[in-house]
Amino acid sequence: MCPNTASTGRHWDGSPRTTRARRPLRVAATSPSRLLRCGQSVRCRLCGNRIDVYLCSDQRTIALHPDELAAAQIPESCRWHLSCGIAHPHADGSAWCRIPHTVLCPGCSVPATVQLSPHVEAVRRQLAVRSRRLIDTGAFTPPAPSDPACEEQAADSRRPARPVVQLLLGRYLADRPLEEIRCVAQTRQRRCCPQPVLAAHTAAGRWTLLPVGPQRGQVTLPATLMAVYDLSRLPYAEQLRWRTQRCPAHAAAPGAADLALADWQVFDPPPARGAHPHPPPTRRAQPPTGGVTVAHHALEVTLTRPLTAAELHHAARLLPLATNHDATRLMTLVRAKTPGRAAHRLRHCVGARLPVDVTTTHYPDTDGQILLNIDFPPSVHAAICDTAHRTGQPPELFVRHAIHRALDRHAGAEAARLDQAIQDLLAGALPAHLLAAVGRALTHIPGASQ
Repeated sequence: MCPNTASTGRHWDGSPRTTRARRPLRVAATSPSRLLRCGQSVRCRLCGNRIDVYLCSDQRTIALHPDELAAAQIPESCRWHLSCGIAHPHADGSAWCRIPHTVLCPGCSVPATVQLSPHVEAVRRQLAVRSRRLIDTGAFTPPAPSDPACEEQAADSRRPARPVVQLLLGRYLADRPLEEIRCVAQTRQRRCCPQPVLAAHTAAGRWTLLPVGPQRGQVTLPATLMAVYDLSRLPYAEQLRWRTQRCPAHAAAPGAADLALADWQVFDPPPARGAHPHPPPTRRAQPPTGGVTVAHHALEVTLTRPLTAAELHHAARLLPLATNHDATRLMTLVRAKTPGRAAHRLRHCVGARLPVDVTTTHYPDTDGQILLNIDFPPSVHAAICDTAHRTGQPPELFVRHAIHRALDRHAGAEAARLDQAIQDLLAGALPAHLLAAVGRALTHIPGASQ
């Protein structure tokens, strides 16, 4: 009698043996955020309840309540919705929405400008009861009041506990000292990388004193100088590694996902609130439609070819247009709330009728910058999105940094060309004669008698 042994792929009764395949955590190729879903759920340090942390469209972070609530019972200024992993401060038209955790947190006071509905008050009471249960069972310990001695010791230390770092044409506030900033990438063991971002074998920044000037029309802070860890002199790849908070090993492997949010906050000092930035305020209620004053924005349009009289006549029926002498550039006024909406409205109205190449705002904003609107071909747009995805940046931010780098290279090349031209002129002329010639050229009026 021969033994009848079952195969390794079946049970003792002959039924097939099924093994559940392990599914590794991955980030979708079309996701604008590199953060894994498991890295977005944390515990509130004030009440101990679970919160979901998401990125906003302005690269800030916000803590949202993990459950969706009925939009009809939520104040309009507290409604948020998610799109492709990004949180947006308004409703998406559906019957459900998300709400910031600061509105429901028992450890925070409700802002005076927010009127909570009875349903929101009930949810807030439920979180307070849950927080008390966690404290009673020992699962959560609320933060103790700060000790003045510890604060004086931290103030007397040589390195700040929350340093300000300057990189990628901006300033960011770190959540901890530079030596304690760890990599947020996922390792092969599906854990967060323990390596520090400040590596010994890489180029380091330098501490410098920079003024705290007003930004975006804000009031200047009382302090005139502050200590900033300057990384702006490092290469762009190195600054991007710091911004994405990755160690040198994971910076070379952009495909690795993130298990935690980067500990950076945009350093945007608000007026009369101290030196540290706060979360962005909630959206204010808009006034009635009849009292809204919408501004007009001056836009300058560069065309790919000169316009004909018929094309200009048909386009002038839609928008007031002014053209230059050869009909290759146009000026117009567009009624919109923001310059970005004005540029999109101009493309929507005359984009199919005119050979529009580039649209820019005619007047710079408070930061001295102008808005550049370009309609890329589908192939170029796909290439930009793919490159931005590999660098872990949104396409808009990637294009902005690329333009800034190109302008810096152009300014450097132009300065080098002028220096070389001056050296060539000084080789064959005296400095006094050259200065006199420059003065005559600057004061010469075309058409005047010599």
